[in-house]
Amino acid sequence: ALVFEEKGDLEKAVQQMESILDKLKGVSFQRGSDLANAATEIYFQTGRLYFNLNRTAEAIRMFEQSVIVNPNYANARYALGLSYMANKRNNDALIQFQIIDQLIPGNENIQALIQQLAVPVPAL
Repeated sequence: ALVFEEKGDLEKAVQQMESILDKLKGVSFQRGSDLANAATEIYFQTGRLYFNLNRTAEAIRMFEQSVIVNPNYANARYALGLSYMANKRNNDALIQFQIIDQLIPGNENIQALIQQLAVPVPAL
């Protein structure tokens, strides 16, 4: 899949990743196991491909699966937050960035996003 991505064929890369995900359907794995870590990364990479194709609804679904399998995966939470923002789900994005701030305190980029999203919107 990554070879297709490097060649610029993101659609083919997504098809390859989805094929791998199909094989994981119905498989149960223990959190923290090698299989769980692999699944986390597969969900994350598939979400990233969808995000790069501007298919944010599908990206959100993949990033959500990634953080379900590994709640401490900050990269997936960050990508999920950005995807939520792209879909105007700012409260959901704020929650993701706040969780990242707890996982990795002091990240200026995350704190700036939290401040940006926490600003109340004036009533019309």
